[in-house]
Amino acid sequence: MIVLSSAQPEPISCSGSVCVGNTAGQQGIFNQLQQVLNQFAGVMGISDRITVDGKIGAQTSRLAGIVASRLTLAPGTSIDTSFKNLAAHAGEFTEAFAQKMLEYQRVHAPVPAPASAAVTKVTRLQNAMNAVAGALGLGKIAVDGKIGPPTRALAVKIFSHPRISANPADVAGLTESNLASNVDAYASNFEAMLPALAPRPAPPKKVIRPEPTVVDVSRMVWIGLALGVAAIGIGAAFTSRGAQKTHYRYRQRAATPSAAAPAYRRRASARRKRRVTVHFRR
Repeated sequence: MIVLSSAQPEPISCSGSVCVGNTAGQQGIFNQLQQVLNQFAGVMGISDRITVDGKIGAQTSRLAGIVASRLTLAPGTSIDTSFKNLAAHAGEFTEAFAQKMLEYQRVHAPVPAPASAAVTKVTRLQNAMNAVAGALGLGKIAVDGKIGPPTRALAVKIFSHPRISANPADVAGLTESNLASNVDAYASNFEAMLPALAPRPAPPKKVIRPEPTVVDVSRMVWIGLALGVAAIGIGAAFTSRGAQKTHYRYRQRAATPSAAAPAYRRRASARRKRRVTVHFRR
């Protein structure tokens, strides 16, 4: 409900059926009132419009009356939309109509109409074309449900791509009317292209493993035996040499008498020394 205050209105000048403001501020308020009425009429679907000239006259009064008639008011109340009353309370009317317009928009928000079957088909075609274009590295088009020059140009680019290799006659026949009359067929055709254009996974890297070394067991056994025999022979040689050295030293000590021994013993020892056989020589 639009409630006007009882405050004294600002002074205005009315001549005939038109009122104007006496100050620049009052003239600006008149302009705002006319702008709000035009916006409110557009929200309500009213085709009438007024010229925003800062002059409150019969046209402004008439549009304000149409807008006010569509508002829900309390029983027994009415709004005086005469041009003199609008001009006298222009600021209050401007705020009240602006508030009512917001309330009206919240209550009467337009419900989007469901897309028609034809628009749905064209949307499917354009989505399929964009998918194929992305796989081929081509630019995409806006999905607006309309077949126009951009849709035809993209179709020509796709069919002319080296990875598609379409028949030139088919490319020449890609007109807007042809696309529009065969939307489902072209959409299915573009969708059938996608599996072949999908990126293929990279082949797994081949791991080169060294071949297992084949061990000749018999050969290793013979080598082991030969090494063992050689080790035994070397050990025996060193053992024999040590024994010969020990035997020689013992016989030498036995054959050499001490200085305190009697002379006959020393002579016998000298004879035995000459008979000692030396088995080891360096």
